[in-house]
Amino acid sequence: MKYFITFLLLLPISIFAEISVSDMFSKPTMNKYEAEIVAKAMKASNVSEECEILLSASKKSWAGAPLLFNLGNAYFRKGDHNEAIKYFELALQKQKFFLAYKNLGFAYYAKNDQQKALDAFARALAISGNSDVQILTWMANHCAKEGDISSALAMCNQALIFSRSDALYYAKIRFMIDLNMLAEAEKLASLQFAKTRNKNYLRLLVKARLAQDDKVGAISALEMLNSCNDIDKSNLELLADLYFSVGAYSKALEFYGKNSSFAKLENLAFACINTNDLKTALKIAKKLETKNVANKIKGIIFARSGDFSKAVLLLRSYLDCNQSDFVAVWELAEALYKNKEYTQSSVMYSRLLVDEAYRYSAKHSLLRNALALERYNEALSWARDLAKNYPTPEVEDFKNKLENYCNELEKSTQ
Repeated sequence: MKYFITFLLLLPISIFAEISVSDMFSKPTMNKYEAEIVAKAMKASNVSEECEILLSASKKSWAGAPLLFNLGNAYFRKGDHNEAIKYFELALQKQKFFLAYKNLGFAYYAKNDQQKALDAFARALAISGNSDVQILTWMANHCAKEGDISSALAMCNQALIFSRSDALYYAKIRFMIDLNMLAEAEKLASLQFAKTRNKNYLRLLVKARLAQDDKVGAISALEMLNSCNDIDKSNLELLADLYFSVGAYSKALEFYGKNSSFAKLENLAFACINTNDLKTALKIAKKLETKNVANKIKGIIFARSGDFSKAVLLLRSYLDCNQSDFVAVWELAEALYKNKEYTQSSVMYSRLLVDEAYRYSAKHSLLRNALALERYNEALSWARDLAKNYPTPEVEDFKNKLENYCNELEKSTQ
């Protein structure tokens, strides 16, 4: 997958470099005629007049690389990139110098000729000793757009030797996250936020922590954004979802309630159920557009209210269309158990054995159901399984007592 970030949003750079009369003694050096013409052109009332002055002078025998270079810059400002390229290249024919290659690169970039821009920038960068931040920035963006994130990161690191801008650090952390350098990205984002208090680093911190499945850490970073009054609706929703996912239902309700237009009604209903606000949960269930989801919510509400028969009917109806929803399977299994339908309850618990999150509780429940059905050998089998896979002194003690009971029961039947 190609990585794409809008160029100017990721790493803004200036358009091109100039040579003026004030730096005429730097390389390449202007002769006195060129200096006079460039000075005159700079006083022109508009860019078209500037181009005419420089173009007329470019035909003179004394016109050298500096004048042609300035003519290229004037055409660039005018928006005539073809002419800009022509005069940058003519300047380079007379003398190879850094600024002409650099601005030639920008002119090709403006024409969307990425390869020729890259070639020109590479030549300029070589002349600069790999030290020009603007070119390194452009190359980082180019590599990122091409999906070469490792090279983009390398360009960022090189640019950071010469500039400590937030834009470069921000890009570096983004690239590190994409390369799965998550711990390093998190550390750098935290450090940069501590130094600058730039809240964009908090957003990157959220991204890095979520990628590491650190929900509590992501919540912490989002709460910091919230305390700065700089959190948008999508991040408020994310914060609510994260609180919901870790079981902090009261906090989830708080953030879902900040803007009802984006609140996820199903999660909101579950949060109400888990804070025992069943009346509100039922009202929300009635607003759900999907009948099946409404049946799930209502079924759980009835189960919590003690109307297990209604709960069973609604949850069975929901699971007819959503067999892999283990939340609903668990709720149905519990409702069946409380309705004393132990055999059917065990069928539901058995479906949960494939899911690691439910496996331990399902085995406990299957043991409990076997005892309720007076299937003691089956119960003993589950007790041994639990003692082996989830050993605790209490489970071991229960298993031993159940083994003794089964042995005594067997002896009494002989």
